[in-house]
Amino acid sequence: MKRAQAAIFLKSGVAVREGGRYKYIHVNYAHKRLDSNLEITNTTKDDEGNYTCLAYNNGILTSAKYSLKIGL
Repeated sequence: MKRAQAAIFLKSGVAVREGGRYKYIHVNYAHKRLDSNLEITNTTKDDEGNYTCLAYNNGILTSAKYSLKIGL
């Protein structure tokens, strides 16, 4: 989202809290675009599932959905 003010991640509709193995990485490009990533270290099968990134800007909420599958 251009000029997003904030972004969070959800897994199956529940907020993913930062800390431990979970880290939010936000890169703001001169207030024109906010790129957000969720970094998960030492992934396990429990991390598999559907994730959603929610971005907010001036009363507008947008989302992008992703699916994570852990290979063997």
